[in-house]
Parts: sequence; C-alpha cells; structure tokens
Amino acid sequence: MVPVVFELLLILLVLVGPALLAGRRFGMARAFGAFGISLILSGLAGLMSPYWNILHVKTSLGLSLVVWSAWIQFAPNTWSSFMDVLMKNSVWSGLVIVLLSTVAPFGNLEWLARFTTNLGLIENYSPLTTRTMSGDWRDHHVMDGMREQDPVLFWRSKAGTFPFSSQGFKTTIEMAIPKPQNVFRIMAYGDSNTEGTQTMDWPAVLHKLLQSRNTPQRIYEVVNAGVSGYSSYQGVQRFLQEWEKYQPDLIFVSFGWNDISKGIGPSDKSYRPKSPLLIQSLRALIQYRSYQVIQHYVISRGLQKKKQQSPLRVPLGDYLENMTSFAEVGGVQDIEVVFLTRPYRATTAEMLKNLDWRSRVPNYNRALSEFARTRGEHVIDVQRYFEDETEGLFMDETHFSEKGMTEMAQFLIRELDVHGFLNIERGNATGPSAQLD
Repeated sequence: MVPVVFELLLILLVLVGPALLAGRRFGMARAFGAFGISLILSGLAGLMSPYWNILHVKTSLGLSLVVWSAWIQFAPNTWSSFMDVLMKNSVWSGLVIVLLSTVAPFGNLEWLARFTTNLGLIENYSPLTTRTMSGDWRDHHVMDGMREQDPVLFWRSKAGTFPFSSQGFKTTIEMAIPKPQNVFRIMAYGDSNTEGTQTMDWPAVLHKLLQSRNTPQRIYEVVNAGVSGYSSYQGVQRFLQEWEKYQPDLIFVSFGWNDISKGIGPSDKSYRPKSPLLIQSLRALIQYRSYQVIQHYVISRGLQKKKQQSPLRVPLGDYLENMTSFAEVGGVQDIEVVFLTRPYRATTAEMLKNLDWRSRVPNYNRALSEFARTRGEHVIDVQRYFEDETEGLFMDETHFSEKGMTEMAQFLIRELDVHGFLNIERGNATGPSAQLD
C-alpha cells in the first residue's frame, strides 16, 4: 500500500507542480492557467492510454509536465508571454476552453478509472469474468484475461497474448499474406473444444501430423480459429471477417454447444448493434477503462437483474442460417467447407434424457447432418465416431482430453484422405455431394 500512496503523491506533485511555480511567480490567475494546461496534457495522455504502451504514455506525460515546470522556473518571461497569447487571443483561448471541457475531464477520468481499478477499489467490466450470479454468456463468459471485447463478435482472443499469435489465432503459425501458391491452408472454426487447452488442441496435432507430407509443391498449414464460448453466430461472423485476408483452402466448422445455452435478452443474431457507426464507436469506447467501469456498474448490473425466460443464444433456425453462410461463401470462393457434428462424452441416448439445455445438442447434430445431406455439403459425424468409445478421450462432458485431441486429429486425417481432400490437385474425389460420415 505504501508504494501506491507514494505513486499517488508523486502524480499529484508532478500535476500541480507547474501551478505552484506559476502561482509563486505570477499570482493566482496564472496558477489556474498553468494547472489547466497540465490537466489538458494529462487528459490527452489518458485518451491515448489504450492505444499506446502505458509505460510510454506515463513517461511521456511525466516528461511533458517536467518540461512545463522547467519552462516556468527557468524562462518565466517567455512562458508568461506564451500564456498571454493563449488567454488573450480569441482563437487560442477558445481552443483551450474546448480542451478543458472535453479532453481534460474525459482523459483524466480514464486515469482515475485505471488507478482505482488497479487498486481493486472498484471493478471494471470484463466479458470473460466468472460471475457467481446468473448472467449473460455474451457479457460474462467463464474464461480469463486473454480476451477482449468486440462489438460484433462480443469477445475475441487477444492477439499476441499467449497462447495466441499476433494475428489472433491459437497457433504458432504466422500466416503469410497473401497466401503462397504452394500453401494448403486449413482453418478450424469452433468453440472451446476446438480451441483446446493452453498447451494443446486438435488442430495443432493435425498440423503436426500433416508436416510429414510437406513437399515443395504443397506445404500444409492448420490454423486454430476456435474461441472458447463461441456460438455458430460468432464463428460465422469471424469467418466473414477473415476469409478474404487469409484465403483458406479448407475450413472445419464445429459448433452446436454454446448455441443452445441461454443468454439474457435477445438471441446472438439480434444482440449485435446494427449500425456500422455504432460498431466503430463501440470499438473505440470499449478500449477505455472508464467505459468498462460504467459498463460494469450500469449496463452489466442491469442485465443481471433480468431473470425472465430468455431465448436460446442461437435457435435452430439461426444455427442452420449460420451453416448456410459458411457453405455459400465456401462455394463462391472455392473454399472446401467440412462441417463437424459437435462431440460430447455421454451417449446420444443419455444426452436426450438431460433436463436442461444439453438435451438439445443431439438435435442440432441431427439437423446439421440433414442440412448437409439435403444441400450436398460435406459433413463428418464426429459424435457418431466417439459415441461408444469415450474412455479417456474427454476431460469433462464436452472437451477432449489430450488423448482425445490426438484421436480427433488422426480421425480427421483418415476421413480427409478417404475423400480426397488432401490430394495434391486439391480436387474432391467424391464430388460436391459427399457425405463424410
């Protein structure tokens, strides 16, 4: 606690130092003027804090205030002349007033929010903080500080934060852009069962297994685009943002668990802001600690009070619409789309006996298989493969163990080989209506 108090006193001294020097030399009016400029400098630094290294921001602010004080101390006449221009010129004085009424309060509020939340005196919103009370999965998902808010995806993995690459994927691969002609790029879209643990996941095992097949003509990349807690709505929105940039040759699509859980309020599709301007504004606001504090105490608590019956995050009709979006983009852009039924440890018969939302998971798997059959899409029935032999393959009701991840990767390679997806010509030996189950 002593270092914190010392830091606070140092901040106050640096902030009010110019005002004290100005007051001693020129009187109260100049003291207020100097303090106002200090507040503007501090406010500008506060507004920059989410977008620049916080240590660099603090250092730059400290140096600027020291320079401001040194100017008053060692060149008082030129400083006073400068203040005369600021205060007496209508254009400059108007700018100072605008900055004092906008930048100074909002920027310094950001510093206050950062200081008080770092001390634990107040809380700030985190979309991935475990809550003991009932809450909306889109606002309070069980994870950790490896995520950040996103107004369309609700949350995304923090790029460059272990175990995520600088491109925001759970992989050690840094994908070349544009994709080299000899690279066959596979991207796996899914939820926590796809993302895996911090140290292992089935897309990484699949990537490792395929490396033995690399030739100068074809180099395989398997990139994990799974995110814990994602529904198929979030998955397809991410895919729509990424396919053009990363140019995958084949994608896996594995959802159907989080879709069926309940949020508070509207479904995922209705939850996102519709206005592009609002989306961009929210992307800016959610970077600020002060806005996160407001979210926590005003917005989130309001959601927590809504205990009424709520719809599924992704009703079955929306789920199939999301699958259709994956398929249609894949068809137009020559991306092979392979749908995967969502695996779980219990048998289907046992799942159907559940008294909660889990009983719907087999129905979504069944609907996915029927969707693929009707449209002639590719589907691998992962759940049917794991239906009876699950001993040691799951670490809980829905997530693969390391043994299960290895088994999943080996199973997928066999299926892809059987149906020609890994042929050097990248052709589909089974034709467009293949059922991979």
